[in-house]
Amino acid sequence: MPNFEQPIIIPKGKVFEQYRVLTPEEETKLKLDNTPKLEPKLRSASFEQKQNELITIEKETIIKYFGEELGKTIEVPPLPAEITSEQLEFWEQNQLALHYSPGVEITKDNTFPGQTKKLDADIYKWIVEAKISPEAAKLPKGWILIDTRAKPNYASGDQMYENDLLAPVLEKLRLAGYISSFKQTSSRFNISADELNKAEVQIALAETLKIKLEQLDLPPATLYNYLGNAFYPEWGETNTWEWFQEEYSGGGRLNGGRSGAGGLSGVGYFFA
Repeated sequence: MPNFEQPIIIPKGKVFEQYRVLTPEEETKLKLDNTPKLEPKLRSASFEQKQNELITIEKETIIKYFGEELGKTIEVPPLPAEITSEQLEFWEQNQLALHYSPGVEITKDNTFPGQTKKLDADIYKWIVEAKISPEAAKLPKGWILIDTRAKPNYASGDQMYENDLLAPVLEKLRLAGYISSFKQTSSRFNISADELNKAEVQIALAETLKIKLEQLDLPPATLYNYLGNAFYPEWGETNTWEWFQEEYSGGGRLNGGRSGAGGLSGVGYFFA
């Protein structure tokens, strides 16, 4: 039954202001001064340290995944300046993680050392048949936020994501009639792709995740495959599946991740 992970795709080509590290004197002044700041652009040293650690991890992962020849040519930029310390702390507390997606094309015959679970061959077949966009074989480029939780195994409708921050808002959306009823009213399951596209649903989810509405989207199949191979192999080890971002000709949408249908490699589609 349908369920989903929610990423932030930071729009590429957008120019952000850069933050700088506070001096000890500025930190002290800031604590004493309660005057509202019209343009807060200061980040703490601890934020900068976390950012540097994150960039290092992503760079090392990219080199290991794509190989040194390609990996060393990929630059990992600083986090977008709009990301605040408060957001970062909230996301970490709720099992949401930032990763850098390098915008690489995932060719059918690639030999990337880190892609132990290859992208489903049907992706390339459907591109040739014009059933899905050619962009379906390419990773997005930019920093993304992803829910790191593994999908639960199916349990007759009782399956739930662990410590799900979306549970309260999903229950409210069901009670309001925006998404289909289900055995567990706060479950991510039994939500159609059309229901996920409703403005009321997207606004509620974006507010809960503390992101902008335009940053909310489903993960592309390529991104799910990349992150699963590189960081979260458990995503492909349960017998439930995820909605993906790509639309399939005629009103369908891609899905995948089910252990019995290829796991991280498996991609199918439903009309919903």
